[in-house]
Amino acid sequence: MALDDRYRIVHIAEAESVGEDDVLALWEREHAMPAEVARRRVGEVAFVGLDEREGLVAVSTLYLERSRRLGMELWHPRVFVARAHRQSTLAEEISLAMMSHLEERFVSGRDHRGAGVLMQVENPILKAVKNEAIWPLTRAAFIGEDARGNHLRVRYFQGALVPGR
Repeated sequence: MALDDRYRIVHIAEAESVGEDDVLALWEREHAMPAEVARRRVGEVAFVGLDEREGLVAVSTLYLERSRRLGMELWHPRVFVARAHRQSTLAEEISLAMMSHLEERFVSGRDHRGAGVLMQVENPILKAVKNEAIWPLTRAAFIGEDARGNHLRVRYFQGALVPGR
């Protein structure tokens, strides 16, 4: 899958033209979440999607948390794409960039805090259309649903081990 030429995905540390205020403005403009939640999450931004004409149109955030279901520390990503850009490949591409970045850090030994990525898929269209047991591009496997009916998918990093008991 090729990313539309008008988009660029950039790690937040390399996104010179994007700051916290830009992310907060996007979330506010799109009514993505309450302002107090946005202020808490803005420090978790990992990658941004930039449109050549509009600037910031997508944001990914990450947090590390122990999964009680799986008994291990995993990265929990969130991806937000502005409404006008949701029919593109942007959400999938930003997810791939984020997972590749985290896996490279894990494999290289620079960051072993999370053994993989655990995704909660809330979007009803995505759940219906992307219903393969293992997503081909991200290699994320379906492991069930949470209490709200969101699909749960996990992708372990190369070399990840089951926790010892």
